[in-house]
Amino acid sequence: MSYIKMIMNEAAGAALETLLWSETGEHGDPLDDEFSVSDIDDAGADEVADDVYAFIDMIIDSDNYGAWEHVKRDPAQIGHDFILTRNGHGAGFWDRGLGQLGDVLTEWAKTFGTVGLYVGDDEILYVHN
Repeated sequence: MSYIKMIMNEAAGAALETLLWSETGEHGDPLDDEFSVSDIDDAGADEVADDVYAFIDMIIDSDNYGAWEHVKRDPAQIGHDFILTRNGHGAGFWDRGLGQLGDVLTEWAKTFGTVGLYVGDDEILYVHN
């Protein structure tokens, strides 16, 4: 597996974990109280991973050396911040002390729109945009 693919996979895994703990169920309980990432349907997990891969591709294609260095330094944090930022949570790229880089990453993450999870009647988690 290539180095870049390993980074992307680590970021995607962290994105799914973040999505799980940042979402709540019908009664306001955090979904990660009852579910794990393995409870997310495969198509939805792939969709979130594909978004993370596309986000990292944006960074690579931008030739922004600082952004790529930030990704390499902590891929899990990138996946985490990607979900928080695109969903408009109170934390994300803009509050990591990254200055202009944080602003750029925030702008790029916002282009993906929001993403969430819901519990299906079959007790499987599904992704919705």
